[in-house]
Amino acid sequence: MDTKALYRRLFATIGGDLSDYPKLVDLLERQFRAALGHDAAGLEACAAEISGLCDRLEGSRRERQGLVDALLPAGSERSVDAVIGALPAPLREQGDAHVRRLRGLIDACRERNLRNGELLQERRQLLLRVLEGESDVYAAQ
Repeated sequence: MDTKALYRRLFATIGGDLSDYPKLVDLLERQFRAALGHDAAGLEACAAEISGLCDRLEGSRRERQGLVDALLPAGSERSVDAVIGALPAPLREQGDAHVRRLRGLIDACRERNLRNGELLQERRQLLLRVLEGESDVYAAQ
């Protein structure tokens, strides 16, 4: 592939992720509501969809990393920022805007994922206490 084709493919991966990450945000919100509602079927459905979407996003990330490697000279910093920094000003500004938006979506997903994980962990610990009881219930005082 020539340089223009590599850049087109790079921006296509970013564009695809800009389309997919809002879907992941929605799925993580659905997962949270399902966890709050003790909806096991909803949690299972969300988990399957989240897993499939994350696989696709990981493939896109790997492809993007390969494109970055192909676009940068040996020994240079390996990042999307470095690739975009080499573009003419109007394209660089547009590329920076897309990457900033993508990073914002990634951060939003990370926050929701952490929140969901904490909720699910709290629910698990509560369930274990209910099923197994407290370890010190019969301790002498």
